[in-house]
Amino acid sequence: MKGKKTGGRRPGSRNKATIARESAIAASGVSPLDYMLAVMRDETADSARRDRMAQAAAPFVHPKIAAIEKRDNDPFASLDFSSLP
Repeated sequence: MKGKKTGGRRPGSRNKATIARESAIAASGVSPLDYMLAVMRDETADSARRDRMAQAAAPFVHPKIAAIEKRDNDPFASLDFSSLP
């Protein structure tokens, strides 16, 4: 019978490589997201490249819309939006 695991790094803790990479990014003053946004906003850059940067940066800037389940006591369930343009 095995006992409780002891020692080792705790789940979710950063290793030396991760700490070094994050320190280098912080020291440079430009994060990968900053770079992607700068390319996306550069009107002189190729439009396909700008589009790729926008797609890559979007998940970091705009949260995904989560699916929600309908509840019986939802006050908005009876609203009718079909007449809106």
